Amino acid sequence: MEIKVHICQASVKQLRRARQEALRAGDLRVIRRITALLDLRHQRVVEVAEGVGVSETTIYRWLAAFILQGLASLRYRTSPGRPAKLTPSQKERLDGLLRAGPAAAGYATGCWNAALIQDLIVREFGRLYSVHYLSTLLHNLGFSYQKARFISDHLDEERRRIWREETWPALVRRARAQGALLLFGDEASFAQWGSLGYTWAPRGEQPVVQTCGRRKAYKVFGLIDYFTGRFFAHGQTERFTSDTYCAFLTQVLTTTTQPLIVIQDGAKYHTAAHTQEFVATQAARLTVVQLPSYSPDYNPIEPRPTYDRDSTQRSQEAGPYHGGTPRSSLGRPHATGGPALSPRRGAPVGDRVAGWQPAVCPSLLVHATGRVGREQERVGHLHGWFTTAAGAHRSRLESARAA
Repeated sequence: MEIKVHICQASVKQLRRARQEALRAGDLRVIRRITALLDLRHQRVVEVAEGVGVSETTIYRWLAAFILQGLASLRYRTSPGRPAKLTPSQKERLDGLLRAGPAAAGYATGCWNAALIQDLIVREFGRLYSVHYLSTLLHNLGFSYQKARFISDHLDEERRRIWREETWPALVRRARAQGALLLFGDEASFAQWGSLGYTWAPRGEQPVVQTCGRRKAYKVFGLIDYFTGRFFAHGQTERFTSDTYCAFLTQVLTTTTQPLIVIQDGAKYHTAAHTQEFVATQAARLTVVQLPSYSPDYNPIEPRPTYDRDSTQRSQEAGPYHGGTPRSSLGRPHATGGPALSPRRGAPVGDRVAGWQPAVCPSLLVHATGRVGREQERVGHLHGWFTTAAGAHRSRLESARAA
């Protein structure tokens, strides 16, 4: 049986407008459905069905739906798909278990992997997920696959809290009242025998890099001021000892007339009896404060030697420290190159602010009393001195070997 369809002009305009929107959205199902309804005005049902590639029954169903619901019949509902294996409350509990870590769940490891999480879900909820789907599930829960970092299991959180909330603000107030330099200290070693990295090579043939084999390193003491970013450094080839540490502190004391408050970690040469005796003899101008044990995150100078060590190993050439402006930060995140102060030729201790970058621990800024100004938020960029000094020493070693 053939039927004749008449659609009023207003409905035709609405259908054409809806088709234009579907064309812009790329919704082929809606485009085909509207085309079929418009073609029914001047074609038979069998011709319309053949033109859009559906059955005649489907055309009649589309027409009936349009007569009853109008444009609302053109909206397709999203398929709900297969029901989720875990309920929202179960997913919330899984989130908590994952955040607590594998050890808290009874596994003898510190890192999650797909097999462990699969076993955890089976054990806790009685549901089995494919290990290939687990990455999607974890992503939907807000997790990402990333490299873990070590943290000491000897941390004394109460002592760290007291240092952050009481000791540190008191040190800031004391330094301001005395006009003292509030110095964070650390040391770094720069290997002089080169470094290995990734390179392009034929498959199955491991590339080789020549090396002199001499296991010597260029060692650097460093201190950086919390308020201004003033940076003191001294390089040497000898080992780090209490004697060389005290010699470095002596050089810093002769470079400035201000009192010094030095914040240091628990390295043996920092706490040796000889160092303590030296500090006692300089008590009028020198105060030494220990960081809480295993708390490198409280020392703003701590991450920088690592960055600069990597940059130095990648560097092929580096000029002497007093030869000009330090190099840029080599694209490190959150580190922008900037102006350097004029070099002080012949100074026994490196002393400059080389490029600006945030360096003071955010946790310390929060607990420092009073307003933190521009100078306090920015400290010296250590890359210039570390890179050029270590690079210059490496150049001298290579020249000596060539001779």
